Amino acid sequence: MVDYAPGLVSGLSAVLPTFAEPVEVSGTVIPCITYLETNRRDTAAVNGLQYSEIQVRVRVWTTDRKDLADYTGRAEAALRRMGWQITGGGELSANGRFCRIMTCQATGWDTQTW
Repeated sequence: MVDYAPGLVSGLSAVLPTFAEPVEVSGTVIPCITYLETNRRDTAAVNGLQYSEIQVRVRVWTTDRKDLADYTGRAEAALRRMGWQITGGGELSANGRFCRIMTCQATGWDTQTW
């Protein structure tokens, strides 16, 4: 099974504290980044290695809209450096919090041979 989480957290933590969803809202510092795997499917088996397409939802959370643009740009740059493609997104705001949602996709390979 492809374990992308350590690399994802490491890369995004350079921008903001990064947590796997679900998170405890009352104990989570804002601004932060959260992520959740939304899809995983096998795409190919080549030379004894299994390749998978992985999709995650990354959310950048702030309390200031101006900061949201800055942190989102930095998070997008970090994701692209790690090989993730941004395939969709949106924005939410409520109760003084702003959130930029990015749907990201990458191909990974399992470190185990079959």
